[in-house]
Parts: sequence; structure tokens; C-alpha cells
Amino acid sequence: MLPRGVAPDVFSFSIMMKGLCNVNEVDAACGLLRGMTKYGCVPNAVVYQTLLHTLCKFDRVDEGLKLFDRMLLRGFNPNALTYGVLIHGSCRTGQVEEAKALLSKVPEPNSFMFSDSMFRNGCQPDIHTYNTLIRGLCETGRLVSARELINEMTLKGCELNTVTYTILIDVHCKEQRLEGAGEIMREMSKNGLCKTGKVQNGLFENLWFKGRNPNVVTYNTLISSYCK
Repeated sequence: MLPRGVAPDVFSFSIMMKGLCNVNEVDAACGLLRGMTKYGCVPNAVVYQTLLHTLCKFDRVDEGLKLFDRMLLRGFNPNALTYGVLIHGSCRTGQVEEAKALLSKVPEPNSFMFSDSMFRNGCQPDIHTYNTLIRGLCETGRLVSARELINEMTLKGCELNTVTYTILIDVHCKEQRLEGAGEIMREMSKNGLCKTGKVQNGLFENLWFKGRNPNVVTYNTLISSYCK
């Protein structure tokens, strides 16, 4: 193109970016993004998101988060898949607070944005990843989305554990939805997860992890649940 005096446009760069990312040439793709400005070409959302997904695929999440910020500064709105890729990448690399911060920015989180981003990148999410996402959704007031994600994880063959249940009990107690908390505990008992005090320990660990001491309401919920 260049020898013929034809400068590449953003569409040309988008194709090259996708090609480099498809063959895992991440550094070359980063260089291509920097080189776009030499030709007076402004990256669009497709270019940013293509590179961002690939960075997260190779656990270069810090670079992905910086690119995400650049997208927002330029006025682009990331799609649900991009949020899912970043959140899952942050969880996978132990950056839980970053994942929670991203969750709070998602307009309408749903199970698709998490599960699809994970499986597209060839990742099989484990119970720890799911629990991190569920806790983040609950802490940002997205209980319906948390329930959708739980349904999704069970369909994928990932069983709820004591931590999953106690996250849900915690948020129900916090919102004074005591009957709901009791129902969750009875479901745990039915699934054999209430033996030898596991549920009490798991719940209190979850509360203390978040800097909250169990109060009389929490204790009463536990007691009434066991009495039914």
C-alpha cells in the first residue's frame, strides 16, 4: 500500500490487528497500535478490544486495564464481552479488587458476559473464580446477576461449595432478607454441606474477611434455620 502512496486506514489496521492477535503476536500487535498514530489514524473500539482480549488471554492484565482506561478516555463504550474478559483476567491473576471495581462499572451484568469470555479464551473457570465474581456482584447490589451466574456455573458442571452459599447468606442477612437466608441454609443442609459446623465457620469467615462482625440478627438467622 505505502509504495503506491496509499495510506492504511482504520479498517486496514483492524484487519492487521486481528491477524497478529490470531497468531499470538502480542508485542507486534502492541507496536501496531502505537504505529497507527504515525499515519494519522485513530484506533476504534474494534482495534482496542481485539488487542485487549489478547492481552488478557496471556495474563497481561495490567496492560489490558491501561488499554481499557484509554478506551474510556477516548469515549468508547466497551461491550459486555470485553468487561467479562477483563474481570475474568483480573480474577485469574489475583487482582480481586480490580475485578470488583470493573463490576461496579458494568451497566447490566449477566452470566453471558462472564461465561462466554472465559470459554472463548480457552479457560475453564473454577469454583474460586466463580465465587470471586459472585461475591463482587453481591457486594455491588447485583443479586439477580449473581443468581444467574450461579445457574450458569451449575449448568457447566461446577457445584456450589460452602463459600458460595455463605456469600449468599451474608448478602441476604445484610439486606434483612432472613427468610431467604434460612432457605439457603436449608438448601445447604439438603446438599450435605451443613455437617460439623462447616456453614457457621464459612459464614463467619466470610463476614470477618469483609470487616464485619456477626450481629444478633446473623446469629438468630442461623439458630432459627437449624430449628426448622
